[in-house]
Amino acid sequence: MANGRANSVYMDAWYDDVMLQVGVSGSGTVDMRSDPMGGQATEGWAVTLVKDAASIWWLGGENRFTTDGKDNSRTEFLVKNGTLAFAAGASGGTTVDLRGLKSSFTLEPSALLHLEGSGHKIYAGNGGENPTAETGGTITLKTGSTLTFDLDAAKTGEAILTLRAEKVVLPTTAGETVTLDIRSFTNVKGTEYALLDAGVDLAGKVRLTYRGENFADTRLGQVLQGWLEKGDTVQMLTVARAVQNRKLTWVGGSNEWNTTIADMWRLPDGTTLTVFLPGDAVEFIPEHTGTVDINAGGVVVAGMEIKGGTFVFKGGEIVSAADKETNYTPATRKMELTGNANATFDVNLDFANGYSIATDATMIVRGQSVKGDIANAGTFVFDIGAGKELAYTDKMSGGGKVFKEGDGKVLLSGDQTGATGPFTLNGGTLGGAFTWGGGLILGNSGTTVAPGAEDTVGTLSVNGFNTNDKTFTLQVRVTADRSDLLEVRMGDVSVPDGSTLKVVKAIGSGWASEKIYTVLVAREDTRKVVGTFSILDKAADLPFLSLDQVRLDANGKVVADGEDAAAIGLRATYQGPKPGPGPGPGPGPGPGPGPVPPSPWEGLTPNEIATAEAIGTMAPGPVQNAMINASRSEGIRLLDLFSGDGHANVGHMIRHGALELSRTLMNTLSDMAPSVDGMPGGGRLEVASRGPVEVDPATGLRKNHRVWAQVSGVHNTWDGDGNAARSTASGVGVRAGATFSFEDGWFAGDLFRYGYRDFRVSDRLFKADIHSFSGGAYGGRVWDVGTGSLRTTLGGVYTRHGIDSRRTALGERLKADYGANVFQVVGEAAWRIQATDALMVEPFAGGSWAMGYTEGFSESGGVAGLRGHSQASHTGVSTVGVRMDARVHENAVLKLDLGWEHVYGDIDTTSRMAFLAGSDDFLVRGTPADRDAAVVGVGAEVRLDDTWGLTVMYDGAYGAHTTSHGGRARVTYRW
Repeated sequence: MANGRANSVYMDAWYDDVMLQVGVSGSGTVDMRSDPMGGQATEGWAVTLVKDAASIWWLGGENRFTTDGKDNSRTEFLVKNGTLAFAAGASGGTTVDLRGLKSSFTLEPSALLHLEGSGHKIYAGNGGENPTAETGGTITLKTGSTLTFDLDAAKTGEAILTLRAEKVVLPTTAGETVTLDIRSFTNVKGTEYALLDAGVDLAGKVRLTYRGENFADTRLGQVLQGWLEKGDTVQMLTVARAVQNRKLTWVGGSNEWNTTIADMWRLPDGTTLTVFLPGDAVEFIPEHTGTVDINAGGVVVAGMEIKGGTFVFKGGEIVSAADKETNYTPATRKMELTGNANATFDVNLDFANGYSIATDATMIVRGQSVKGDIANAGTFVFDIGAGKELAYTDKMSGGGKVFKEGDGKVLLSGDQTGATGPFTLNGGTLGGAFTWGGGLILGNSGTTVAPGAEDTVGTLSVNGFNTNDKTFTLQVRVTADRSDLLEVRMGDVSVPDGSTLKVVKAIGSGWASEKIYTVLVAREDTRKVVGTFSILDKAADLPFLSLDQVRLDANGKVVADGEDAAAIGLRATYQGPKPGPGPGPGPGPGPGPGPVPPSPWEGLTPNEIATAEAIGTMAPGPVQNAMINASRSEGIRLLDLFSGDGHANVGHMIRHGALELSRTLMNTLSDMAPSVDGMPGGGRLEVASRGPVEVDPATGLRKNHRVWAQVSGVHNTWDGDGNAARSTASGVGVRAGATFSFEDGWFAGDLFRYGYRDFRVSDRLFKADIHSFSGGAYGGRVWDVGTGSLRTTLGGVYTRHGIDSRRTALGERLKADYGANVFQVVGEAAWRIQATDALMVEPFAGGSWAMGYTEGFSESGGVAGLRGHSQASHTGVSTVGVRMDARVHENAVLKLDLGWEHVYGDIDTTSRMAFLAGSDDFLVRGTPADRDAAVVGVGAEVRLDDTWGLTVMYDGAYGAHTTSHGGRARVTYRW
């Protein structure tokens, strides 16, 4: 917020410098008159505003930029090129307030600051209207910079522009000045203006001009007089006497038109030569034709008449005087071409009451701006050169002829039905959303007709269209609902062979799949469009869009070959790796011009291809619409998000979870196995110690049973393979179990486990919360083999997974809840050897087999939702390795486990899915598992007392594409 008003542009520099650079090419305009800017700079950072390029940037209201008070927090406003314009609103002028000790405003020599009306202010620093030596801020008007003033709406007694900062910097070298250029003023004696209140000495630092001309020693200088007041800090201007405006006749032939060169004009009495003054009415006669060079700043006239002959006007602009700019009573504020006048205007024109062109007169416009209505009974020519554009927004009328010459572009708008004469397009482009009262004629081949307004699609409507067998280009754009349209209200339309239908841009949401867009229509009953466009040129950056040219009847329905057509349309379809079902292409010209572009499917992954093929079988809708409006990189990204291959990666995590469970279970049971006679070994701690077998002192019975509980945490990573994306999982688990020992080395037990995993596939915007519950039983026997003991263990575990998945596609949050079941059998044989008094070694070989079943699911939350099929998997794992315990204290051992795992069976996980909106099934693969992995466990076990023990372990698994890091802590109780 700035002064209680919302800002569409609000810049906040709090962690880095931020910049707004405004530059519109050509004669473009950025209009912020009713939308002030705002911003703040904190923590020593800067907000930077730059006006660049040859364009106009209009500001209005209060534009306030604040800081947090730190020395380097600042706003820097640099006007480098073009025009920065301050508007006068109902509540006053424009204010630019740049707070901060080091804030600054700079006007460069190549730029203009234009001031409309009065009451404008520029503040820099923290002093506001009353800066001091401690409030900071700098305003710089560099040598050669220019301030321009439109004074028509200026208020009496109010400064036009006020500058306030600790430092206001103006030229210091003698002869170097800032120009104050008057563009308009009220032609009333005694009118007074305070042009510039700089707060610093202006003597010798500014010069006054009128539309770029130094008027000090001219007739205009007797009218406009300047002086300094308030200690030479304010530049004043007064209308010392009113100009007595007259009607003048040009007698200068080929010469300059300004306010300083005398003897170019003749007074009405025909005897006296004089100089032109603003607000005079002027006429040009056949006796004094030629090229007239207009003052670069332009001229202001009460009216202008060209009575015959050939004239060329070059240079600045010709504008009609405002009410108080002239006192010429019969002022027409109009341009009139009479007789056989032939006038070419390579200038900008602005006449309040427009232009009148007589029957035998010709008006040729080559400038970039024409303002005012045009009444044309003769000939009017838009002659716009290559690279230039003229937008005419007023009205044309009359039965005269209109021509478009040159390779540039003309844009018309609105109701032009008053113009009933023919419009002949001889070159370049005719565009716009307008209705022309006459017909359109093609005078040459190679022209372009481009219906639609500059920023939205629209209709260019003409009373008839005579192509004269000249090839042309119809250039259109589309939205999801409609396209640009060339409407011919009367007669047939013939499309010559070799003509081009060019699609240049999709606006907003763009194309809709399987929709037909009408681009050319013959509106009159029984009239028809003959022929089709030979070349269909679509936007090259939409590789998934296929366009067909179709012939239509008056109701927009496709007509068969041989039938008459009243219109031509475009049908947009999704271009997948394989064509999907749908209507076949209508009559059309075939492929577009030039070499056939490479297929957008080259280099795509199997998952992307499978998804794209499935999209091709969908009915038209948002998914296909998104694809046909995407560039290749955007389309590939959409396919990755549509694929749902994160669900396949979930299957991989579930398989890996079964493997991880069997591995840690065998490690735990190694500690729980009894001795040969049925005594529990007390964990591997007692095997590697010299302690006696404990008995319960109360009962005298051996402590041959155990109960244990374990907490664990783990982080897993599966690298992407260029098809499926990298995925990660982090989580915690809790296990508990009991082991019972019997005679002759037999033992048995059971366990329960709960686990949680936060599973993510970040590149696919996929996340799943997985809650797992396991239950199992195990048993085995320890055998005396002389040099040690042989332990054999067999167990079974069932796990139920609850999966809550969420992913994002097309900006929609897609959710699915489903489950998975895993049953696994685990077994191991381990030979425990007492290598030394303090070292135990246990080589082992184990294996497991797991059968998994993942339930089907249906996603909710959007049109890109998927339906997944249930799937089963079978996986086997063999493990060989060694466990070693080293006693470092009578109650503590260090533990090291090393192993090698090999996976059999289903190494890759897949998901078979289809779009809920309707599509064929498609198969995507998840990240591949490693066949082989090294496993390691490092930790320690501590005997706390006769009944309690504590074990802490790090567990790791390392494969070529997968890694797992985990930790677990277990407490054991013996009884």
